[in-house]
Amino acid sequence: TSLTLDQILKQNESDLINVDGDGFISLIYRSSLFSSTAEDLIIISDQSYIQTISPGLGPVPLPNGNTLNYAETQTLTFAVAPNQLDSIMLKGGSLDITANSGFDATLDIVITIPGATIGGIPFSQTINIAANSIDNSTFSLSNYKFDLTNGGTTTNEFQVVFDLTLTGNGGTINASDQLDIDLTISNLQFSKLFGVVDISNIAPQEDTVAITLFNSASGIGDFTIFNPEVRLYTENSFGTTIEASFNRMEGINTISGVTYDLSVSGSLPAPWTISGPTYSQMGQTIDDSLIINGNDIVDMINDQPKFFVYDIGASTPSAASQLFVLDTSSIKFDAEIELPMHGTIKNFTMIDTVGLDLGMDAVVNLTLSTRIRNGFPLEFDITFYSLEWDNVNKVYNLTDSAYADSNILVAESGSIDGNGRVTAKVETQTDIVMNETQTRNFANASKMIIKAVASTSNNGTTNVKFYNDYELEFKIGAIAEVLTEF
Repeated sequence: TSLTLDQILKQNESDLINVDGDGFISLIYRSSLFSSTAEDLIIISDQSYIQTISPGLGPVPLPNGNTLNYAETQTLTFAVAPNQLDSIMLKGGSLDITANSGFDATLDIVITIPGATIGGIPFSQTINIAANSIDNSTFSLSNYKFDLTNGGTTTNEFQVVFDLTLTGNGGTINASDQLDIDLTISNLQFSKLFGVVDISNIAPQEDTVAITLFNSASGIGDFTIFNPEVRLYTENSFGTTIEASFNRMEGINTISGVTYDLSVSGSLPAPWTISGPTYSQMGQTIDDSLIINGNDIVDMINDQPKFFVYDIGASTPSAASQLFVLDTSSIKFDAEIELPMHGTIKNFTMIDTVGLDLGMDAVVNLTLSTRIRNGFPLEFDITFYSLEWDNVNKVYNLTDSAYADSNILVAESGSIDGNGRVTAKVETQTDIVMNETQTRNFANASKMIIKAVASTSNNGTTNVKFYNDYELEFKIGAIAEVLTEF
């Protein structure tokens, strides 16, 4: 049979393997994580206000049908700390008003919020209350823009104007008469926020990339990889640059217990400034990236991490940063680890098991003959074991004692040029001569275990590269001495 590296790659249905235009191979490990949208992360709580309006009029008799006017403006705080909002565009919400009149007169209240507008027209509603009674009213705030600067002087504040008209019914207005009014702004949903917005909880926190190369082999051995990279990609639609901090960026070998934390290595920016859309780009998503390479990445990969864990925090560049946030704003982090197949490997171990049903009762002695034409930059030392179904303790090494030199190479590496590329196959032929005991063990086997230990050329000291046109040709035959009876 023959096997090309291209055939192996075509069986891969994931995005793990990358082949460039020249056929050079890299292993790519990715993790994609979305944060929630700003609508999910930034919750605006209900706003409740209890106000008392005491005109201090009277005692004033108010004949039937006569009117008395009084206006008062109150400044209210929009409770969204630590955010400092200049304005908010609402796509949902309501204003619930409970008015308790202590006046012995019919009361008309015009409630105006100058900073809450639709198309430049302020919110204004009228409530009619009978003498000494209570009224409950609800008004929609959908599509209103709230200016929370109180005339451009501050943040998180707005004014409410109460314009009272008392219509007499023959009673008297006393100085102690008052209007108790409860305002509740509830079920607020925003489409846009402007100002200083706390976005410290937008980062995706911790995520993990599994590096399956270091989980798939029976033994990794020693190796080096040239120019590995960790790449982080972001998509940011928050209306600000974001400063990302690396709380953790660590390679973890769960078998050896070795960890390598890049966040304390000095190789990461502190902070990483992520680009965001400007006002003219509102609604757009800005892509950014960070490439981490160098000796620290090489050292981390050489520790053979089975997992790469990263934990990212985020904040605005300074406490006074002005930004905008849409309800759909989000930030996405992708992590990608690239391992170019360029370097050295020593004692990379692979094990496979095949079932056998040989029917070799008459065979006395057996010689297995292998011929391998190797177009890979790896040299292989292969050991065959036989295993009987009915006794797991009956495992026999079929090869070591059969060799004059137990470390004989079953397959020499292909010829390699100065750039680490295989230029020609190299053929190796090996005879495994079994004695009668070994032949019996092999004949009785229900399974054969094949253990291959691979190293790059010159016992793992030569740097090589892997390309998708590499090929391995394998032939095996047997010479059997058979006992015949006449």
